[in-house]
Amino acid sequence: MLTGCTARSAKLYGTTLSRWKPDIPLSSLDQLLRNIYTRATMSWTCDSCGEEIQTADQGYVEWFTRTDGQGHRIGRDLRLVHHAPASPRQPDANCYRDEAHERRQDGSAVRTYPLRQFLGHDGLMLLFSMLSEDEAPKVELLELAKRIHIPGYEEARPHFRTAMDEGVFAPNMPDGYYWQQQIRAVLEWVRAGGAND
Repeated sequence: MLTGCTARSAKLYGTTLSRWKPDIPLSSLDQLLRNIYTRATMSWTCDSCGEEIQTADQGYVEWFTRTDGQGHRIGRDLRLVHHAPASPRQPDANCYRDEAHERRQDGSAVRTYPLRQFLGHDGLMLLFSMLSEDEAPKVELLELAKRIHIPGYEEARPHFRTAMDEGVFAPNMPDGYYWQQQIRAVLEWVRAGGAND
């Protein structure tokens, strides 16, 4: 008998359960599928320089906040960037925004967290708390959550629009939201050279 995870996975791939005959024990297959679906993103693209952030310790999340006349906090420009010591722009510069310039512009102060703070279950809870407190624009926080917590999303992110235009998959969710099956299809298409054609 198929377990719940394997049955859902078989259904996801369109396999009819009556014909599905795995070559490995179902418990091993369940574990394999869990590993594929839960594999954490381990590198990211810097929103400043466009280069790879190779480990969580090399990344920082920065944004700017100010308080309006009624005491409401307003956040903006949430970005995932290289931590200064890991920036490819060293030794003369880094990937952070110019805090003094931003303060002069509208009185905003910089807020930062190490990228590592956003990993795992506690990191997801931190993102939820930031959403509930309006620390930054909702759309920016949701995008950061996808980049950090959805397997394959960060790698596929630059290719979604072209992949849809090329018919790699048909979107059936709101713009910017994709099923794992669609993300995998985009990554397979990219690895096959589709993005370079």
